[in-house]
Amino acid sequence: MNHFEYSDKKIGNKELAMAVSSIMVGAGTLTFPRLVARYTISADGWISIMIAGAVAIFFAWVAARLASRFPNTGFLDYTSKIVTKPVSYVLTFLFAIHFLLIASYATRGIASASKLFMLPKTPTEVIVFIFLLVVSYCVIGSRTALLRVNLFFFPMVAFIIVVIQLANIRFFEPEDLLPVFATDWPHLFKGAQAAYLYFAGYTIVLFYSSYMNRPKDTGKMTVYGLLISFGLYVLIYIFAMGILSPVVSENTMYPTLAVAKSIRLPGDFLIRFESAYFAIFMMTIFNTASMAFDVVIICLSSMFRRVKKVVWVLILSPLIYILAMTPQSVVEMAMSRSILVMFAFAFSLVVPVSLLMIAKFRGVGTND
Repeated sequence: MNHFEYSDKKIGNKELAMAVSSIMVGAGTLTFPRLVARYTISADGWISIMIAGAVAIFFAWVAARLASRFPNTGFLDYTSKIVTKPVSYVLTFLFAIHFLLIASYATRGIASASKLFMLPKTPTEVIVFIFLLVVSYCVIGSRTALLRVNLFFFPMVAFIIVVIQLANIRFFEPEDLLPVFATDWPHLFKGAQAAYLYFAGYTIVLFYSSYMNRPKDTGKMTVYGLLISFGLYVLIYIFAMGILSPVVSENTMYPTLAVAKSIRLPGDFLIRFESAYFAIFMMTIFNTASMAFDVVIICLSSMFRRVKKVVWVLILSPLIYILAMTPQSVVEMAMSRSILVMFAFAFSLVVPVSLLMIAKFRGVGTND
């Protein structure tokens, strides 16, 4: 058989929007309601989600605006024009570490959830190893194909998420959403901080914008992708509160799967619906881990241009495995998440704004 080659190496608007949505709607779909509900009273977490979403939309536009100033140019190349090459190398390497942590966290998250719900007798090490093999196989291929996979997987994931919520509408108790505005602002902002981690994935636009065939649409497509994720997270949270109640959601490890468990079709036509949902959910985790892994390779390949892609995959896969297996308890997983939050705030808020301001001040980019 002849090897199939795409007619172009560029991606369109839909690919970028779906990529942004896919990297956001990952492990957060399982744990999101619990992490936000712990800081708020009643169902006030929706306010925290609104705050986090508004902040993410603004800074996503900033990041996309920065990337679109340098069409068809990689991150290392255009940051070298903005802040000199040595500083650019440091930023690129730090971004590589950031996405390496995202890939390892997503890998460990899917392994822990799989062991709990589907493979209780399978060692976590084996699940992580097999998952990484599949991710590595995807990453080692065409980057354009990797981004186009989102067009197939993400619509199914979004559809199943909506179906799960609507299928439980008869169990929804509006009283569980009351009282409204009972949480003080400090706790609302803590809830927003917890929610923001799941919206910070838009930073992939800094690296994938160079593959856009219409770079001027980068900002619009980034915001569209973020709005899709934002809508899904609001839907997941509101239904988790109304079906499980805030107290149950706060004390359930995976509230979304608990919501899926409550589905009962007439005649018991389909039982254990959460298993079907979990299978679909694995697709978006696969996309998240694959794109994070790919961005790491983009960063390192731009710094060391003579090293082939396959070599980076062989080097980084064991490293991701080690990082994924390092946390030995739920407490250590929470510590890993705290580290990711710090990285997310630095690289999705501070860095894009600073680079865009410096680019405008120095007059570099498409507007010089």
